[in-house]
Amino acid sequence: GLIRAHIAKEKGSKMNKQITEHFSFDGDPKLLCRCCGRIKLEDIFWETMQLVETLRSQTGPLIVNCGYRCPEHNESIGGAEKSLHLDFAIDLRSISMPLTDAHQLAVDLGFGGIGLYSSFIHLDRRDLLDRPEARWNQS
Repeated sequence: GLIRAHIAKEKGSKMNKQITEHFSFDGDPKLLCRCCGRIKLEDIFWETMQLVETLRSQTGPLIVNCGYRCPEHNESIGGAEKSLHLDFAIDLRSISMPLTDAHQLAVDLGFGGIGLYSSFIHLDRRDLLDRPEARWNQS
């Protein structure tokens, strides 16, 4: 099974850790829950971030808007009851290419869940949780 590791955002903690070549907890604090600074470090997190790194190698710099959400934060912002952000999903935007192009590259890479919005794309690996593939467009 998966091991849950909740880490508080504290100076000198593991939050300085580099995740991939271009993403780190220090450089991308929005990977952590905005209300409590925690994150679940389970397989889905690491697998998602590896695929996001592959996407970044094709798109250039990506800006993280949102990553993990604790249940309380997810509820407070009206997130879906079974939102993948409760395990790990990432909302991001590209600063070097049109969002629709970055979205198509994400489709080509095979993310399990991909949503296109007017100012960001949602990416997740729901396939790792045996959830069906999902694609949506709310742009």
